[in-house]
Amino acid sequence: SRLVVARAFTMSALHAAGGCVSTVDDLSRFTEALLGGRLLRPETLERSLEPVRLAGGRLGATSNGGWQLDRVAGRRAAMKGGALPGVCTWLLAVPDDSLAVVLLTNRSAGQPRCGMLAVQLAGIAAGR
Repeated sequence: SRLVVARAFTMSALHAAGGCVSTVDDLSRFTEALLGGRLLRPETLERSLEPVRLAGGRLGATSNGGWQLDRVAGRRAAMKGGALPGVCTWLLAVPDDSLAVVLLTNRSAGQPRCGMLAVQLAGIAAGR
């Protein structure tokens, strides 16, 4: 492992890219409240997790709520992530198992990718 200095980046140019400041504990509580029905009614959450329907009737890889959809250990998973120079973050939820992975790193995007790492951690946590 070697130290790599992230390139300079102006945080004033983020616009909709984020720039939120949070902690693993805060994001864990947020996800627990989201999956536990304390932020949205369960039927609203379910609607937000449904895949978008594309032209021709195919289902997309993102949901009506803007989540990236995938499967973890055979279970449906919804996730959001992002990266800027010097930071890579990921929030992955497996709603049917009340399981979540919050990944906050001070590294730039690259190998291993944060999303892939979050999926692997969720698989380990699910015992699969």
